[in-house]
This record gives sequence, structure tokens and C-alpha cells, in this order.
Amino acid sequence: MLKFERDNLGLHQRKAFKDRTIIRGLKNVRLDGRISIEDGVDGMDQLERSVAFVRRKMAEYWQD
Repeated sequence: MLKFERDNLGLHQRKAFKDRTIIRGLKNVRLDGRISIEDGVDGMDQLERSVAFVRRKMAEYWQD
């Protein structure tokens, strides 16, 4: 179950999700398309941080 997101900072602030589980899950289903990041309500800097976060996590967990 998702926890309430108080600050709208996106995936990296959601306590209920484990980024490793999500990224590996995408790899396990052989994702080879796009990932939609729906963020940026509070500005483009927020969206840029979210994109950087997803890129870091994919680099960290996708190779295994």
C-alpha cells in the first residue's frame, strides 16, 4: 500500500517503495521502452532531480 506523499518529491521520497525492487522488476519483465516520470508540479528543478534519481538507480541495479 502506498503511503501518503507529503512533499510531492516523487519516487525517492516514497517510504513504501523499495527502489531496488522496482528497478529489478522492470528489468525482469524485460522493459526496453520508456519510463514516464510524472513529476515537476513544483518546478522543473524537481523534475530534473527525479530524472537524475531514476538514472542513478537504473545504473546501480540494472546491470545485475
